[in-house]
Amino acid sequence: MSYPVMPEGVARFFIGSGSGDPKIWSLAVAENCVMHEPVGTPPVKGRADLYRSMMVGFLGAFSTFSGLIPMAAYAAGGEVAVHWKAEGVTNAGRNVSWSGIGVFRLNEDELVEEMRGYFDPSVFKEIFAP
Repeated sequence: MSYPVMPEGVARFFIGSGSGDPKIWSLAVAENCVMHEPVGTPPVKGRADLYRSMMVGFLGAFSTFSGLIPMAAYAAGGEVAVHWKAEGVTNAGRNVSWSGIGVFRLNEDELVEEMRGYFDPSVFKEIFAP
């Protein structure tokens, strides 16, 4: 798949999301990262908490998952805004698709230091519904 032009650290985040491996995905973020996923909810702080509370549980809810697929990326002022889409089939057999915007700030090592996600969180009721 061809991704839009974006810093390598942001591209690693998206590649990691599609790897199916939460450890690979988590290696795209800094040890002290802060994720607002979505904005308006309490942030997840630190790679270990992000790995445990978001990536493992999230990926584990799907029998198939496309990953977060970047559609367009725009860089300005040290941040990168990425419009993305995702789709998958939950373990309960539900087809789910959604899209959103992620705003990323990288550290000097090209790891995601902060991410703010904008999307409709009601999709998670579908993903995690019994």
